[in-house]
Amino acid sequence: MKSKLTDEDKIDIINNLNIKIGSDINNLADAIDVEAELFRKKKYLQSCLNVANDEVPTKLSSTLKKAEHNSKQIQNLKIKSEQLKLKVEDFLSRTKPLRTELDKRFSAISKLEGVLLYLKSFEKIDELSSQMKQCTDDEQLVQLYGELKVMCSQYSKGHQAAYLKEYTHYWHNVLKDSLTKHYEDVLKLLKWPFTSSSENSLPPKELLTKFTNMTRYLFLIQEPEDLMSSAISDEFNIEPNPCLPVRILLRPLKKRFAFHFTGARQTARIDRPEWFLTQTLTWIRDHQTFVKNYVQPVADKLEMKSVNAVVSVLCFKLPIRIHLQVIVKTE
Repeated sequence: MKSKLTDEDKIDIINNLNIKIGSDINNLADAIDVEAELFRKKKYLQSCLNVANDEVPTKLSSTLKKAEHNSKQIQNLKIKSEQLKLKVEDFLSRTKPLRTELDKRFSAISKLEGVLLYLKSFEKIDELSSQMKQCTDDEQLVQLYGELKVMCSQYSKGHQAAYLKEYTHYWHNVLKDSLTKHYEDVLKLLKWPFTSSSENSLPPKELLTKFTNMTRYLFLIQEPEDLMSSAISDEFNIEPNPCLPVRILLRPLKKRFAFHFTGARQTARIDRPEWFLTQTLTWIRDHQTFVKNYVQPVADKLEMKSVNAVVSVLCFKLPIRIHLQVIVKTE
């Protein structure tokens, strides 16, 4: 058998033998030791090969048996799957008329449930309306109206939506009239509108609490945006629609403006625009701090991000614009 050792391997072996045997050729004791060591290594390698040769056939045979067993199991599962498929197809075929009939009945039940929910919604509306007619507590009235608003937001099409919007609008007007009267009573106790001398005097805490509660009620009964009319019922109808509490707060100021600066009164002079301009700015100055401290926080607490009560008060300048238009037309 031809040796497969490289030249480097041969050189390493020779050097190793020279080290172990030494240069004394008459002393062969080391050579005998080297021979014995090589013989032991040979026997060890042969034993390892024998063990490997014995284990490989055994493991290979075991693996083949497992593969055959798995193959049989797979085949059995395929057969069972086909049988089950046939049974399912047979079951579906036999039950098709029943399933068709059940589908029809379930469809009819679904329609009846829809009709029932439809009728229950009207019943709920009538129930809320009846409760609101009998209720005398503002807090509870506002809560009941809130339920109406929620229902109104849930239905957007059909007669049901129109019916809900009509009811919501009706109760909005009822509550607005009632709460506005209560709000105006509180404003009278607060001596609203303020004067420059009374602005710094803080009202009683109990009265402020009542004012805050009434302000919250007015915020809560505001109509949904899709129900709000773009037109304003106030005399200055070009003004953008402010929130309901601010509208009521501005009402006496607008009346005062109309009283002093329209008509034939001596103060309604078109040649002295600085009169109504100064007075309007004074009213804004006297009231915007109160609105900022006691109206805007209520809107913030209710998370009404679109409400800016202070800006709405500043919009009171719009009557000035109207008056200036009148002056320009007259000239």
